[in-house]
Amino acid sequence: MKTFLLKVVTPEATRLRVEQVTAVRVTLDNGPICILPGHASLIGRLAPGGLSYVDQKGDHRLEVGEGILRVLKGGVTVLTGNVRLIS
Repeated sequence: MKTFLLKVVTPEATRLRVEQVTAVRVTLDNGPICILPGHASLIGRLAPGGLSYVDQKGDHRLEVGEGILRVLKGGVTVLTGNVRLIS
């Protein structure tokens, strides 16, 4: 199964770094998006709210503030002012 790297970065530090992610769901300023392995590269404005991801351990959920989402081959990076782990 194909996977990718997810990083969530705040001005203070990298708050989350997870390898072998199979999906990320988040809301951009123009609506929700699901990112799967092989997704086209993009940069989008992140809307405040939930971010969920799936890895080999299951489903996980975060709350993120406004920010930037960057998708490149092999990885997703979220740049935000704040983040809170929910599950």
